[in-house]
Amino acid sequence: MSENKFDEVKVLKNDKYEKFTPSSDHVLGRIRIVELLSNVEEFRKWVWERHQISSDTKLIEGYRFLIEVGIRTLIDALAYDPFLGINEDFTFYRARHIGLNLRETPNTCDKTILIKNIWKHAKTIKKSKKWNELEKNTNEFRKKVLNVLKQSLEGNTSISAKLLNVEINEIVNALGILYTNIYLADIRHNGEPVGYYFQMLDSSVTPKYLKRTFEGYKYGLQFLLQKLTGEKFKKTIIKDIHRVEELDLGKPSEGELDPVAKKWMSLHRLSSKLREEVVKPIQKEIGIEITSKSLIIDDVEKLDFHALLKEHPPDPDYLSDNSDSSVKKKVDRLLYWHSTIDVLDTRKVEVFSGVLAFSSVLAGQAEILRRTNRQEPVKILRFIHPNPEGGNDYSYGILIEAYTLSGLADYSGWLIFYDCCGDYSGFAESEHAFAEAFVKSYKEKGAIEVEEFKIAKPLFRDILAEKITTDIKSELIKELDDKTKIQSLQSQLGETKGMLLELLAYSELIHKNPSKIEWRYTFNGEEIDVIAKMIEKSQEKLYFVECSTSTHDKELQDRVARWIKNPEFKKDWAISEPPDVKLIRFFGKEPPPQVKKRLAEKGIQVWTLKNFLQESEILKHVKSGKINFIFDLS
Repeated sequence: MSENKFDEVKVLKNDKYEKFTPSSDHVLGRIRIVELLSNVEEFRKWVWERHQISSDTKLIEGYRFLIEVGIRTLIDALAYDPFLGINEDFTFYRARHIGLNLRETPNTCDKTILIKNIWKHAKTIKKSKKWNELEKNTNEFRKKVLNVLKQSLEGNTSISAKLLNVEINEIVNALGILYTNIYLADIRHNGEPVGYYFQMLDSSVTPKYLKRTFEGYKYGLQFLLQKLTGEKFKKTIIKDIHRVEELDLGKPSEGELDPVAKKWMSLHRLSSKLREEVVKPIQKEIGIEITSKSLIIDDVEKLDFHALLKEHPPDPDYLSDNSDSSVKKKVDRLLYWHSTIDVLDTRKVEVFSGVLAFSSVLAGQAEILRRTNRQEPVKILRFIHPNPEGGNDYSYGILIEAYTLSGLADYSGWLIFYDCCGDYSGFAESEHAFAEAFVKSYKEKGAIEVEEFKIAKPLFRDILAEKITTDIKSELIKELDDKTKIQSLQSQLGETKGMLLELLAYSELIHKNPSKIEWRYTFNGEEIDVIAKMIEKSQEKLYFVECSTSTHDKELQDRVARWIKNPEFKKDWAISEPPDVKLIRFFGKEPPPQVKKRLAEKGIQVWTLKNFLQESEILKHVKSGKINFIFDLS
C-alpha cells in the first residue's frame, strides 16, 4: 500500500434525511501532520537549502517539541472519537473527564491500551537528544503507530459526495492544514501550543523550555506548512514564518511583556493570517469545512487496530498493592473518581436508612432507567467488611446520575449505605438476604451492574470521612436555607449557560450565510433552540439545533418529522422540495460515549463546547479562558 494514495476510494451518496456517518477526518488529518514531521532527514536538508542553517544547531529540541505536539493532537482525536470501533468504557470516560493521569488509569478497555501504547512509542521520540536518534525513533513511530492506523483506514474510506471532484490526498492535506493552524500554529496565553494540552498526559513545558524550543519549532512549522501546501501558497505568509517575531501582525496583549511569551504569541497572531491567506482559500476552492465529514468510514467493523492492542501496558501500581494509600486509590477507581459522596450511616437508624432505603433507591433508579429507555445499567457497589468474630458486614453504593435540564452541569455522585447488614446472625443476616435478593433480581434483568470490593470497615470509614460532601447528622437544618439559595443560583447559572450555547450555535450558523435563521423558534406550541435554512449546491438544508437534554432524542426526531410535513411550516420556511435535515445536539460538556453513539445511530450530530472553542471560525479572536471557567472545562 502506497504511502500517499488510498488503494480504494468510494463516494458516499447523499440521503434526504442526513444520517450519521462515522468520519475519519480528524484522525487522518493529524496522521498526515505527524507523518510529514517524521521525515527528519528531509527537514534537515530543507533547513539548510532554504535557510543555510546547519542541522547541528540547537533546532533539534524545538523540532522534537513540534512532533510531540502533533502526536498529542492525534492522541486527543483518538481519545474523543467514539466511532472507530475502539472499545471505550465508563472507567476511561470518567478518567478522561476528570483529567486522571494516564499512568493512574487502569487498562479496562481497548482505548486505554491503545493510547498508552501510542504514548510509549512517543516517549522514545521525546528522549531523542541527537538527530540520528530522532530520525530512528520517528521512523519507528511511523512504522508501529502511523502505518497501523493508516492501513486500517485506507481502503475503508469514502469521499463525501459534496467533494466529488477533489483528490483524496488533496482532502487529507487540506485537513492537515486546518489542524496545523488550529493546534500547532495557534498558541495559548501561557505560551503552549493549543494542541499540546491533553489532560491525561504530563506537561513538561516551562518558560525555560519554551525559550529553548522556539527556533526549532517555528522552522519546523514552516517546513510542515510548505510540505502541506506545495508551490501554490509559496508567496503567502508561510514564506515569512521563520521571522514571525519580526512581523507586524497586530498589537501584543498585556500578557506578552515577557520576551519568551512575546515570541510564542507572535505565532498566535500568525494563525489569523494563515487562516485568511491559506485556510479560507482552500476551504473555498474544495468546499471542505472543519465541521464537515469529508472522508467517511465505510464499515467500522472492518477497522483493525490489533497491532496497537496486542501489547498490554502495565496497570497502575496501586491495583497490585495493598497498602492503605493504594486501597484508597482502588476505592477512588470503584467510585469512578466522583467527588460527590453522601453517606447514610445505619448505625443509629438501621431500618430506616439501611437495607430498606438501599432497596428502595435501587428499585427507583432501575425504574427511571426503564421509563427513559436508557441502555446503561445503574452502577452498584458492594463493599465487604470481614468481621473479626466471623462472617462479613456489608456496605452498598449506588451511583445517582444527576444532570441539569440544560445538560451543562453534572451533579452525579454516590449514595453510600454504610454498614447496613451482615451475613452471620439474626436480623442482620435477614437484611443481607433481602438486599441480595433485590440485587440478584435487577442484575438478571440487566438493569444494574455490580462490582464488589473487600475492605476493612475502619479503613473504609476513614476513606468516606475524607469524601463526605455534607454533614447530614448535625448541620442539615442549619444549611438547608443556604442550600436552597445555592440551588437557585445554580439553576440560574444553568439557564444562562444554556442561553450562551444557543447564542454560540446561532452565531456559528449565521456565519454560514443562511437564507433564514431563527432563535427559539416556536411552532404549534413547540420550540427548537435554533433553526437555520441553507442553500447548498441548489439543495435546501435545514439545521435543527437543541442545546438542552430536556428533549428526548425520539421526541426531537418526531417533532422535526412532523414539522417538515406540515404545510404551514413549509410555507413559513419557503420549502418546496423535501429538504436535507440535519439534527444537532450541542453539549456544554463531553457526553458519555454510549450517549454519543446512541445519538449518532439516530442521525443526530453531537457538538461539544470543547471542540467548538477550538475549531469555530467565529471564536478565533475570542479568549476562551472565561468560557472555560464558566463551564468548568479543563
